[in-house]
Amino acid sequence: MAQQLTYKLVDSTSFALYENEDWDKLIAFGNAAINQDFDFYYLNLRMGIAYFNTGDFYKSEKFFNKSIQQNKTSQIANEYLYIINSYLNRLLSADINYNRLADSVKIRLNKQRLYPKSYAYAEGGVKISSNKNIETNEPLARLFLELKIIRRFNLRLSTSYIGQQNAPWGSYEQPEIGLMPSFSLSKNINLDLGWRYINVRKDFKVSITQNFIDTSNIETEIGPAIIITDSTESFNNSSDFKTQINTLYAGITLFKNRFGFSVKGLIYIQNIGIKSHQIYETTVDKTWILTENDSIIFDDTFGGSVSPIVNSNTTTYYYQAMFGATYTLPVLKNGLIIGLDVFIPLNEELSNTIWIPKLQMRIFKTLWFYGEWLQKKRVPLLYQDGNTFLNQSYQLNHRLTLGLNFNLNKTVQLYLTYLNEDKHYFDNNIDNSFNAVIFGINLKF
Repeated sequence: MAQQLTYKLVDSTSFALYENEDWDKLIAFGNAAINQDFDFYYLNLRMGIAYFNTGDFYKSEKFFNKSIQQNKTSQIANEYLYIINSYLNRLLSADINYNRLADSVKIRLNKQRLYPKSYAYAEGGVKISSNKNIETNEPLARLFLELKIIRRFNLRLSTSYIGQQNAPWGSYEQPEIGLMPSFSLSKNINLDLGWRYINVRKDFKVSITQNFIDTSNIETEIGPAIIITDSTESFNNSSDFKTQINTLYAGITLFKNRFGFSVKGLIYIQNIGIKSHQIYETTVDKTWILTENDSIIFDDTFGGSVSPIVNSNTTTYYYQAMFGATYTLPVLKNGLIIGLDVFIPLNEELSNTIWIPKLQMRIFKTLWFYGEWLQKKRVPLLYQDGNTFLNQSYQLNHRLTLGLNFNLNKTVQLYLTYLNEDKHYFDNNIDNSFNAVIFGINLKF
């Protein structure tokens, strides 16, 4: 049978446990007292402090709110709620608690800078190709900066680079930049806007030998050209593909207790330019004409109609809706967070819905595990704090991301990420995979 408690015993015991900073015993004793219908200001205040010091901000918040209902001028409860709301990025709620504090407390909090909101993140690594006959290794690097400009307004900047050199088919480079402001509209709602620009340059090169019959200069509608028919000669084919993508998005993020919801609308404006220096064909019944201005024309049957193949430039618009949700489970001291992002196509150029399940889990007090999985087809995809995941050279991609996040102190975090990526190509059902270990550091200031 449970011990019958009295107000005096509950008050004195909870105070002694608070003084000794025995948080786990205080939580157990306090819950036992609550089960016997004890509910007063100092008990709720001490329970809030105990849960705060064990890292359970949601339960801590619950008890501080109860204590404020019982004592609206409580400086201690408002100070803790200010810290919790700042940590959870509820800036308007934090403002309410901050404005209730005495000037001396405000000065102390400003000097302490308990939870800085500006930070810089950098990571780098190499994606190792499992089949060097298809693709070579890909170095990658990313920088991300978030600045608190004023209260309720954060500005995010990102840049990244990935490339591949001396592959059998050629090479490519993919730099990217991004600008992403965020506004707090209310206690639990943020407005997110963004612009990203990506520039992909691919250079394809192939050496071949052809049989020619004759060569002669002729005049065509687009200028002087050479007819090539039956002899033997080797030459190179080189084509530059340039893909430029501007991504615009706007969305709302809502926080409610343990839940987080987000919805975004995205527009990808993709421009692809192709410059062909020479085109080859393996069939002998083709007639080739190379003009002086790098434009190519040919006809299938000599003497037939001539159709130009010129340097091309095309623009395509992609539209997506993104829905995301996260939930912090009441286990592991709020150390288990599950999430799901869904990208839904809104026009016929995009054919598949993309599902991205996510997981974060606290292993120790300062060590977290995170994981993410996705499968996509040949479409742009906005992900990972503002980098566009794009590769037009393969049909299907699976990517698994696993990582560890170690909190070295309040201002420094270290990241170790493993990435596995499988590619399925259009031609001959060729497959390739990449494995990478990526190192990162996050600095708060």
